[in-house]
Amino acid sequence: MVSNTPSRIRRIARAGGLISLVLLAVSCWFMAARVNNAVSGKIRPVFMPVKDQSFYFADRDVAFEFQPDPIVESEPSGPGSIIVTYGDQSLPLRVLIPPSEAMSQIPLMRAHADWMQVLRFTEGTAAELQRVNNEIAKGNLPDRLVIVTRIPPQGVDPRTWGQIWRKEWTFAFYEFLPEGGFRKEQLAFPTSKRYQPNKPGELVEGTWQFGAALMVMPKGTVPSPRFADDGLRAMGWTLPGATIGASGLTLSIIILAASRVRRRTPA
Repeated sequence: MVSNTPSRIRRIARAGGLISLVLLAVSCWFMAARVNNAVSGKIRPVFMPVKDQSFYFADRDVAFEFQPDPIVESEPSGPGSIIVTYGDQSLPLRVLIPPSEAMSQIPLMRAHADWMQVLRFTEGTAAELQRVNNEIAKGNLPDRLVIVTRIPPQGVDPRTWGQIWRKEWTFAFYEFLPEGGFRKEQLAFPTSKRYQPNKPGELVEGTWQFGAALMVMPKGTVPSPRFADDGLRAMGWTLPGATIGASGLTLSIIILAASRVRRRTPA
């Protein structure tokens, strides 16, 4: 019968520590490679808010103009509309969240920025977006133009409860097509739980629509990251492998340290 002497325990701890160290190193090496591949190849949007009330896009003039509602019995009948002109076509946008009297005195694009944003954007991988300006100038990353609006729930004050009930929000997207005209899409605030598939008709994290919608969400109302398609998922087996390796190495160090502690003999 072989006794568990301190020297035998130390040999086992050293062997276990060495195996754990190798497992940790291999897992970390493959983890870095997998995460880098997942992140570097992911398509990311870059947004550039437009604050000019008139500009040029796709060889066409673009203009925004506020149009008040007709006056009935000495009072305006509503919050008015914003008329968007794109070449020879126009798009009326009803003002969903009227600005305060003070805000209404500043330029139109800034006065309505809390519910409407005009965004030029492009999409590409992380490597491409590091030189985004040069890529756009060369035509390798064609930029796009979109209007995003936040639509509060009906029947509530958009400045109070309408600003809090985010699960009732919807977002409208009006993309300027290069051939002229607009493409409209409407999506709801995401309500599915983390790591569950998004419900039909809701915003999906990682899409340009999701990123654009963030631009018109008030501070403190942005949804928590779901991490549904990022480097964390790409780690795969390397994450538990690194965890086991680190735990085994730590346990081996503790055993080796404890085995060197001499017991005091009673006098």
